[in-house]
Amino acid sequence: MPDPLGRDDVLRLFSIVPLLGDEFIILCGTFLHDSATETPRNNYLISASDKFLAVDKMCCDAPVFLQCLPFVVSGTCRRARCPQQHVTISNLGHVQYNAHVAIHLQQILILQLLYFACPSTKQWKSMSDRIDRLCEALNPPLFIQGSLVDLDLTLIPHGSAGLRVVKNWTREFLYKLDPFQSPSPFLTTLMRINSLIFAFDRNDAPAYIAQAKCVARNISTTLLLKADNRYLVLDMLNLHRGVTESSISSGILYLQ
Repeated sequence: MPDPLGRDDVLRLFSIVPLLGDEFIILCGTFLHDSATETPRNNYLISASDKFLAVDKMCCDAPVFLQCLPFVVSGTCRRARCPQQHVTISNLGHVQYNAHVAIHLQQILILQLLYFACPSTKQWKSMSDRIDRLCEALNPPLFIQGSLVDLDLTLIPHGSAGLRVVKNWTREFLYKLDPFQSPSPFLTTLMRINSLIFAFDRNDAPAYIAQAKCVARNISTTLLLKADNRYLVLDMLNLHRGVTESSISSGILYLQ
């Protein structure tokens, strides 16, 4: 994401004097200076972060983030107050798909900026919700809604920056995943993370996936197929990697 302090007009507007590196001076008597000195920094950041997280939660439930499937298919919806967006088939296409993905990437970028400014506000639940919603936007259930082949970063403001954040988040999640959780949530989360990893970070994926604790160690016996002691996680990874003759059969075994 572009650095706002790299623009001269922003520096003049807020009376900011840049120094070497990432340091700068805020002149006395300015709005920023008065705000920073009158309100303790930690309290200010916590107050701002609480407000943003509340807005972020509200955005997760906003209709624009989800499309109503019955309306897409039939053009009608029987729900009196549908919590999802009504999009007609005629409006679906390349541009609409990327606009939908862009909304999710923008929210991820905003959330990342909050975590960078105030690391103590970092919440895995919010990050997980954003990753889940992004996966749904990238891989919608109906083919007429688009697919990854429609992704065009030239149509998404700061799309490349958003994907860099997604790469970092998926790595963090992969290292954090606990295979000793109940199998269903663990495997569902791992499947979504892997789909993003192999879609946007395929070249580097094998190296750091091998270091994840759910792959390299702590193998949970509940995730072993009893017939031949096949590890479901490895079947899933082989499926997403898709470079060997056994990739398809691994996917079938995983689904079974």
